[in-house]
Amino acid sequence: MTKTVVFLGPSLPLAEARQLLSDALFLPPCAMGDVLAAVQQHAPPALVIIDGLFERTPAVWHKEILFALSEGVAVFGGGSMGALRAAELHPFGMRGVGHSFAAFASGALEDDDEVAITHLSAEDGYRPMCEAMVNLRHGLALARDAGLLDAAEASALVAAMKRVFYPERSWHALYAQALTLGLAPARVRALQAFIDTHRPDRKADDARAVLQAVRDWHAAGAPPKPPVAFEPTVFWEHQRAYHGQPAGSLPGLRLDRLVDHVRLGIPGRQQVLDEALRSVLAQQTSRQFGALAVDDVAAMARFRRERGLEKPAALRDWMQAQGLDAAQCLSLARDEARERHLHWRLQEEVSREIPRVLQRRGRLAAVSAAVREQWAHMAALGIDTPQASDVASLDAALQWYAGVHGPVHGDLQAHIVERGFGSPQQFMGELVARYLAAHREPMETA
Repeated sequence: MTKTVVFLGPSLPLAEARQLLSDALFLPPCAMGDVLAAVQQHAPPALVIIDGLFERTPAVWHKEILFALSEGVAVFGGGSMGALRAAELHPFGMRGVGHSFAAFASGALEDDDEVAITHLSAEDGYRPMCEAMVNLRHGLALARDAGLLDAAEASALVAAMKRVFYPERSWHALYAQALTLGLAPARVRALQAFIDTHRPDRKADDARAVLQAVRDWHAAGAPPKPPVAFEPTVFWEHQRAYHGQPAGSLPGLRLDRLVDHVRLGIPGRQQVLDEALRSVLAQQTSRQFGALAVDDVAAMARFRRERGLEKPAALRDWMQAQGLDAAQCLSLARDEARERHLHWRLQEEVSREIPRVLQRRGRLAAVSAAVREQWAHMAALGIDTPQASDVASLDAALQWYAGVHGPVHGDLQAHIVERGFGSPQQFMGELVARYLAAHREPMETA
């Protein structure tokens, strides 16, 4: 049976959590994309959010929790980030547990900073570096009920600690505030002794309650709940494409980790990013033009040819290495074919942009020099408009061209169009000029 997934960090020690829910997969605090990835990779019967990341990392998105619910996953929340998301999504089927969830759901608490803390890394057990506001509130309420504070003093201390930036909140900071508000030192020492004895920890209590609720749910036979309706949006598709497990990806590999690895640096990093951008723009432009007809046989043949995959075994091995099935491989070939079609449809715009690209890459001077040299040679030969009759053998010129720029497969006319030339005469003129320039005789000097 697939295990329940639990996102847990500083709210409760992992060892204690495992005692409460032994048959579960415990993962670090969740961020945006983690719930989506957990659903797609593990297909859990239940998913529990206790702790989550925020501020420097995008927080877990409501939409991915709704997606989990739509897939029939029972989603529980409480303690920290889980309490916030459950309060927001319990009308849609997320199950909230604990005091903090109840306070957020009722409106008694509204601010995210009530459960926010800073903490150390997993290697240090996510040890908290400050105290959550809900814990301070709980401790002060206990002290008030025990007669150590009156209602006005407890409220004043709550208000004072709310004015403190959340990473700086602690019991010692609260004791300092109590002295500032005029509490006698002896009363503050009594308050400290009370807190040290009772160790109020609302977040830990709630985390235990959530895990107990999940255990009870399993004991009851994991009663199913009808999946909620899910409406995908443009933003959802973008997030799913980035954080999810993409079709054709290698098993166990998250797309966000692959993308981040590329972004930090691999050989040809910028070329990969540039090509990804070009692919996105090509797809958007294709939609603007409407469906661009693609000859699947020709597109796939060229795709295989350009990668040296003419043999079926070579294609099969390559597809397996790239995590592709036949339909996904054909989709890539169609994308390339559409890009070539767009080059033809937008050749005037592309032509105007070529000098700017050369300038941006610092190559305009070198390419311009080669063009001047080529046409200076044509002028020296007395050729103004090169034609096929200017070379002894057009076949020899075409063979030279294929040797330099790759073989011309299939229809030469189609190749000429793909190269962006307006006519065969225009292509042949440039080919002849380039061939004659490359084969010119060295000049003799006296």
